[in-house]
Formats: sequence, structure tokens, C-alpha cells
Amino acid sequence: MERIKLKEKIKIERTLGERFVMAFRHFLEANKQKVIYSLVFLVLLVLIGLGVVVYVDSTNNKQLVSFENLIEDYNKIIESPEKDSEDNKEKIQETVASLKQLVEESRFGFLAEMGNYILGNIFFDTKNYNEAIISLLKFSENSQSTTFVPLALQKAALAREENKDLDGALELYKKLEENYLDSIIVDQIYYNLGRIYQQKKDTKEAKKYFDKVISLHAQSPLADQAKKRIFLLDWEEK
Repeated sequence: MERIKLKEKIKIERTLGERFVMAFRHFLEANKQKVIYSLVFLVLLVLIGLGVVVYVDSTNNKQLVSFENLIEDYNKIIESPEKDSEDNKEKIQETVASLKQLVEESRFGFLAEMGNYILGNIFFDTKNYNEAIISLLKFSENSQSTTFVPLALQKAALAREENKDLDGALELYKKLEENYLDSIIVDQIYYNLGRIYQQKKDTKEAKKYFDKVISLHAQSPLADQAKKRIFLLDWEEK
């Protein structure tokens, strides 16, 4: 009895399969034109998609090559024995302006992701602190990197210090404390907070953060610096 049932089941399955094939064939015959149009449209979509990918990849490569060439030119100028000459200063400004334009035009790839970070550091090195702050903060707002965002915020805070904007610098250091205490620069975050409060004559807060460097990051090179600053604060209080 079981063998008979199995044979019947196989026969039914074959019949259903044949019916499906026949129904599909009839559908194609009845809708031949629509099917052809659909296939042509699908092929066009695939070709367009491939074209976009090739275009984006080609554009990214060209921009990256241009960026690398500009960075090479910049490094040659700043490593030149005559880097402080008026002619070289003008070349630096032109090169950095070209770098900025390239970064602003980028939409995809490495340059779009890291361009403002690199540019911000170049602006900082050339003492253009306002532009450094703009580029570094733009990077920190658009990037998800848990490594580079803290570094960018810290450099932007240092740029604000160079601009004598202690409150602005403190704002960024507090943001770092709130969001990036698991970063590789946590000892620097505490130390810089201590420095800022010391400059603002807030001895209590300054000591608090220097103590954190010493107690939580005893192996950091900044721990010895923190001890010296606490010693100076204690001496000033006498």
C-alpha cells in the first residue's frame, strides 16, 4: 500500500510541474511584447548601474591622484630650506587652496571621508586656525570613526586655544570627556581639561583633572607633567 501511495504522489507532483510549465509558456506567448520590454528595461538598468559605478570609481581615482600630488607638492615646500621665503609662503597658500577645493568637490571614497581631517591638520600646521577649526569640526560631524573623531575634536580645541578662545576650547574638551573616554587619547583629554581650568584660574577643577591623569593613567608620560602642575598650583596657593 505504501508503494502505491508513493507512486501516486510522484505522479501528482509531475503533473503539477507540467501544469506550471505550460501556464508559464502560455503567459509568455500572451505577453511576449511586455516581457521583451521588461527584459530590455532590466538590461538598461543594469548597464546604467554599472556605468554609475565605473564613473564614481574613475572620479574617485582621479581626485585621489590629484590629492596625493598636491600633498607631495606641499611636503616638498615645507621641507625646503627656503620654506619661510615669501615665494614659498605664496606657494603653500595656493597648494592648500587647491586641496580645499578638491576636498569640497569630493562626494565619495577616501577623500570625502578623510579629506577634512587631513585638511584641518594642514591648516593647523600653517597657523590658519579658523580654517582648521571649520575643517576639523566638519569632519567630526560627518565621520563615524571612533579613532579619528576624538583626534579631530582635540585638534580643533587646540586651535581654539591658539585663538585665545578658552571657553570654546573647554566646550570641545568637555564633549570629548562626555563621549570619548574609551578613546586612545583619554589621558590627554583629562590633562587638557586640567590645563584649561588652570588657565581659567579654577584651581579646584584643574587639580581634579590632573589627579585623574595621575591616578587613572599612571603610565602615561603626562602623569609626570600633571604632578608638576599640581605642585605649581599648590605653591601658588601658599
